[in-house]
Amino acid sequence: FPSHDIATTTLTPAAINTAYVVPFSAVQVQNGVTIGTPNSRLVVVESGLYTCIVNAQAQSSSASQKTLWVWLRKNGVDVPGTARLVTVALNSGYIPVTVVEEISLNAGEYIEVAYAADDTAISLISVAPTAFAPGAPAVTISITQTQL
Repeated sequence: FPSHDIATTTLTPAAINTAYVVPFSAVQVQNGVTIGTPNSRLVVVESGLYTCIVNAQAQSSSASQKTLWVWLRKNGVDVPGTARLVTVALNSGYIPVTVVEEISLNAGEYIEVAYAADDTAISLISVAPTAFAPGAPAVTISITQTQL
């Protein structure tokens, strides 16, 4: 059964080439995963193999070229091979970034979503609802236990 958590705040790196973790602000579906302390930690209740699907949306505030990295951390340590990069030279457009990985976790261990950029003019952006569409969170993560 999946757990689905969202980050509803726009996230802009304060410094270039510096890793930050995504704080999660809401749970849409909670089943076997809880938001820990700090709220960047998504803690699993049971040991097993988990599929993590991260969807983030980036927006640039200038037309200069910049690169954004998004990846997973397990218990505060970067998970090798999970980084996804997007290079943006589009001003004000939206660019999706997706990470899909399987990670083995023991009960009580946690996952975090990390990000960094080589320019502070790019954000993981949350968009407010409109009259014709619901809001769009900056980052979503679905964590599903696929094997005990």
